[in-house]
Amino acid sequence: MQPHTETLNLIRQITEDGVITEDEVMELGNFLNSDRDARQAWPGNILFEILKRIFDDAKVDEAEMKSLGYILKGIELQCTGTFGVREEEVKDEFPADTQVKQTEIVIPPIEYSVTVKSPDGEDAEFQVDLTKQTCGCADFQDRRKKLPFGSPGRICKHMLFALLDSAGEEHISASTWHRTMVQVFNHLVNINRAADVFPNWELVQAPNRDWIVCWGKGEWCVVFTNSETDAIERYAFNINESRWAYGRIPTGSRVIQNLFLRKGAVQPAKVPGV
Repeated sequence: MQPHTETLNLIRQITEDGVITEDEVMELGNFLNSDRDARQAWPGNILFEILKRIFDDAKVDEAEMKSLGYILKGIELQCTGTFGVREEEVKDEFPADTQVKQTEIVIPPIEYSVTVKSPDGEDAEFQVDLTKQTCGCADFQDRRKKLPFGSPGRICKHMLFALLDSAGEEHISASTWHRTMVQVFNHLVNINRAADVFPNWELVQAPNRDWIVCWGKGEWCVVFTNSETDAIERYAFNINESRWAYGRIPTGSRVIQNLFLRKGAVQPAKVPGV
């Protein structure tokens, strides 16, 4: 059984923050509806019929979201067991006791207010204020508004566009996290995603390697780091189960895994969408 890579990538983006929104369910449904190969390969061949039933009444209720969350978690666990890489098979130059420098990432207030058009092909426009770090969109109002001021987790898609416009400003470019974090922001724009909704973000530095890590909301934590081709890649770690999602393990996994376990301890288990 060979999985459909693009489908798994989309599921991973949707589930790794522990929450599924109705918009993300619609995004998954639209993707499968438009891609015949994805519908016919695993796991799209399972999900397509389920999503059709969910959308029969043109809405996604709590019970359907919960059921879908369990199904997606099952897909993730199957990928980890069937296609994953065992931790002992990972070879890199960073042992678990590697000394690292940790710097909290705090987005400063920026005197910039702008109207941003939705990047999702809609006609909607939203007012972004980087001084107050606010946006008028539902994603910010429903999911991000209560996160700490300065946390990258507050950054919705529209704020992300505005923030990148100001990335060359002195108060941003002088920050020690500037280069790597701006790389992450550009990566998120390229894949049409907002920042992960986590309150805590840090730059972790070792010789010849940087990681951006975020945590603090349930059992999942996320790390961004560069691939061998210098492209940003995103990984997720479950602190309750001490495992990497979908069997994808980053360079420096032992260092970051220990860091997450120290910071996160045991968190309430959360099935995506519940």
